Amino acid sequence: MKNFRALLVTGLVAGVAVAGGMTLVSGAANAALEDAPPSIEEDFSYPGAAQIEASDGIKLIKGDGKIIFADCVASATNQIIVRSYARLSGYCFTVKGAPGYLTLEISDVYQIRGDSHTASATVSVDGESETVALPKNGWVGVGVGEDDTLPPAVLLELRVTG
Repeated sequence: MKNFRALLVTGLVAGVAVAGGMTLVSGAANAALEDAPPSIEEDFSYPGAAQIEASDGIKLIKGDGKIIFADCVASATNQIIVRSYARLSGYCFTVKGAPGYLTLEISDVYQIRGDSHTASATVSVDGESETVALPKNGWVGVGVGEDDTLPPAVLLELRVTG
């Protein structure tokens, strides 16, 4: 039994040495730590954003996955629709749940339609940012769509709260 304890203590000392309150890990154990995969930390960047920007001309920056870029479907429920001079058919975003947000950039926006959620949009008009409430299942004009003396807006964020 004494030989087993001596062997066990020798093995432990070879693997880890403690000196002055500092733990030193042996070469084999240190190599195992270096081979470990990096920690995963969510940055909320929008998946496939570069492809969407190339094909659809909008910049999707980040979000929580509850507001997603989608095909515009007339019969779809829970879709926020953005009208822009850059794309006459509009841009559509399906709302998967609340709360949710999506940071993006769509230029030449003049109208936004809310879905059945309580939602808002942050737009920039002439360099001034403002947040507008989106009416449930209704349209709101932004930029030139609100006042024909203004230029079109840039849509910066969609947010759903309830």
